[in-house]
Amino acid sequence: MTGAVEGRTMAAPGVGAEADDPQHAADTGVHLRMEDVSKHFGGAKALDRVSLDIEPGEVHALCGANGAGKSTLVKILAGAERADSGRILLDGTEVRIDSPRAAAALGLTFVHQELNLVPKLTALQNMSLGLPGRLGVLDRRGLRERAARAADLLGYAVPLDTAVEELSVSDRWMVSLSRSLMRPAHFVAMDEPTASFTDEEAERLYGVIDTLTAQGVGVLYISHRLEEVLEVSDRITVMRNGTYVGTYAADEMTVPTLTHQIVGGEVEQIEASGPVDSAERTVRLAVEGLTRAPRVLDVGLEVHRGEILGIAGLVGAGRTELARLVVGADRATSGRMTLDGEPYAPRSVHDAIRAGVCLVPEERRAQGLVLAETVDTNLAMASIGRSRSMARGFSPRRSRRIAQDLLERFWIKARSVDDAVNHLSGGNQQKVVVAKYVRNEPSVLILDEPTVGVDVGARAEIYRLISRLAEEGTAVVVISSDFEELAICHRVLVMREGRVTASVDAADATKTRLTELCFGHDARPDDHPDAPDPTRAPTSTQTEEAR
Repeated sequence: MTGAVEGRTMAAPGVGAEADDPQHAADTGVHLRMEDVSKHFGGAKALDRVSLDIEPGEVHALCGANGAGKSTLVKILAGAERADSGRILLDGTEVRIDSPRAAAALGLTFVHQELNLVPKLTALQNMSLGLPGRLGVLDRRGLRERAARAADLLGYAVPLDTAVEELSVSDRWMVSLSRSLMRPAHFVAMDEPTASFTDEEAERLYGVIDTLTAQGVGVLYISHRLEEVLEVSDRITVMRNGTYVGTYAADEMTVPTLTHQIVGGEVEQIEASGPVDSAERTVRLAVEGLTRAPRVLDVGLEVHRGEILGIAGLVGAGRTELARLVVGADRATSGRMTLDGEPYAPRSVHDAIRAGVCLVPEERRAQGLVLAETVDTNLAMASIGRSRSMARGFSPRRSRRIAQDLLERFWIKARSVDDAVNHLSGGNQQKVVVAKYVRNEPSVLILDEPTVGVDVGARAEIYRLISRLAEEGTAVVVISSDFEELAICHRVLVMREGRVTASVDAADATKTRLTELCFGHDARPDDHPDAPDPTRAPTSTQTEEAR
């Protein structure tokens, strides 16, 4: 990018400006253009002459399947990668962005899908990182006031004095966004912002976006949720296999037409599951009175052989915390569990894996993957840990053969099983995590937000794989904030404030009904006229009838 203006700092809108007022309106907006950007990694072409144009005050969505090149394009804009060719212009002037610091100086801010937060620090401390101070010293009182105003702009009670590691995924994302609003910004790029949000939280975010665009801030919005993309964006740019497909007015697109542009064909729709066959009603996992206050309170549930059980709830309802208790990641203070009729009390995740109970975690990079290792190594880890006999009989050649089969079965886009996982896109990383535990052939598989950051085509494949696992006898538990996704389940439990408050058959588990129950509207025990109180595990008589 020869001839570019290096390190040019432009007057940015008053969002988080040194005037210390995150809500100060912008006088003017800035036009951003990326022209004919190309990038190679070794012999592989990641981007081939891709262009992107964002107007001031516009919400511009960037869509594409996993591996389309979206992440690489954004990394170039953020200064984390250098393009091989092409140029970036702000208001018609070419600029050079060779580092994240250079991007920030130009008013470009980013909230990535994988949040760059320090777990041990508080939300306020994380929000202060990188902020300039007078003579190198930050005014703590002024910093708190600025942070509070940024949080007010979100309409979200950001817990400033809580350590980030203690926050939910949604809270962490809001901390990261608040941090970006404390800095001058012409543009804010949001990568999968609502991946783990409830509908109410997503609506709140849309209000924040409206506030930003009214100030002339351009928003680059990256999401696999196509209904959301059509609702929030003004224009949509589609990429496929590292190339530019086209830019479209959002109000002229529909989900089917946008899907067709993304994948180049039709995508299989989710089909609702019917009741589990009576012959398959053997209880695989039973939980009774499980408690770890304040997040999990007296929870009882059963999941049967061949059943897909959904768990719905708002952020903070206790869904992920319940899953962690089931796999031994955390210890319950009371309650008991049985697995195939035998007492089950894992003291660690490895105990659970050896017993055949696996959790695919929500935060894949922190809990599910070793990023510097290869696809092959990551896929082998869960199987090696299941038993000592497996570890003794481990065959690298057989491991590679199985890994290659999973690579193809899950549509994982990698050049080979020897690729490092951190070179894969976010969606492909998620598929590696799912494949890792499917390889383990578990008797109970718990998936926490299984399709976060996964494109529409790969989602359909994951849904088919979940259905296939259930058909083969696996008891599957799906925790999801996407209520439409829960259509694959035979039955859905609703959690609220740490308790299971309702059990709903697939036929009644509509998005509207689940939303009502999650908010406590009409959350009555007779959602199933013949169902036991959902906060209690079934009695032994009821269990025998189920069998």
